[in-house]
Amino acid sequence: MSVYKPKNSPFYHFDFQLKGARFHGSTGTTSKAEARQIEARERTQAAAAGGLRQRQPMTLDAAAGRYFAEVAEHQPSAATTEYQLANLID
Repeated sequence: MSVYKPKNSPFYHFDFQLKGARFHGSTGTTSKAEARQIEARERTQAAAAGGLRQRQPMTLDAAAGRYFAEVAEHQPSAATTEYQLANLID
């Protein structure tokens, strides 16, 4: 099983591959036993889906929203970036 605790995180994370697709993320728990149960559940769900993630097409609107949420939202120029992204989408 691939459950580990990153250096800067209080939570355990899981990381595994199934049919060439990588599945990873935080378990949201500080207990290694619970983290292993969560990873087992994630593996079961991934296997039930055939090892394929259900990906949505990346549109300009989706990309702009993701960029804003992950990068620009916490910058001093967030308002300007949000305005400019809205202009690009329009």
